[in-house]
Amino acid sequence: MRAMQVRENLEGLAALGEEVDASIRAKLGSQRVELIETATRSKWLPLQIDIELSRLVDEAVGRAAFIRWSQAAIMASADSPLLSGFLRAGLRLLGGNPGSLIRLAQRGYPQLLRNAGSLRVDPLRDDAVRVVGIDLPQMMLDQPLYLEGIGASIAVLPHFVRHVGEATLEVEGAAVSWVIRWKAREAE
Repeated sequence: MRAMQVRENLEGLAALGEEVDASIRAKLGSQRVELIETATRSKWLPLQIDIELSRLVDEAVGRAAFIRWSQAAIMASADSPLLSGFLRAGLRLLGGNPGSLIRLAQRGYPQLLRNAGSLRVDPLRDDAVRVVGIDLPQMMLDQPLYLEGIGASIAVLPHFVRHVGEATLEVEGAAVSWVIRWKAREAE
C-alpha cells in the first residue's frame, strides 16, 4: 500500500483520542510506526501493516468508529498530491454524478494498492452501483473488517459532489463486492 495512505491512517489515530492513539501505536510496534512515518509518500509498504492497523483500530474503538476513521483517512488523502489531481480531473470530466465519481475508484485503487487485485464498477440504479473486487489477495479476504473499510472509503466519494454514500459488503467465498448507495446531502 502507498506509504502516503498508511501515513494518513496512522495520523488519523489522533482523532480517536490520545490514549487510543498511543495504545495502537504501541501494539503496532515502534519499528512499523517508524517505517510508516519515515517512508516517502510514494513508497510502497506491505499491505499487512495497514490490515493490522485497521484491526487494532476496530478492536480499540468498535466498528462504527473504525468506519469513520477509514473515511476520514480517504478525505485527508484527497488533498494529497497523489490523489488531489486525480480527483479534480475526475470532477471536471464527470461533473456532479456520484456514480461516475465512484467509477474513478477502479482507476484510483491501483494508485493506493499494488498487487492487491483490481476493482470493477457496475451500474445498478440511478442511486447505486456495485463495486466488484477482482483477484483480491487472500490476506484481504481473510479480514472482512478490512473489506468493510475499503467499502466505507469508496462510499465517501459522493461527499465530493454533495451526496452521502453508504456501503454494504457482500462476500461469498472469494467473490467480494460492495453495493454503494447515495442520496443528496441535506442542506447545511
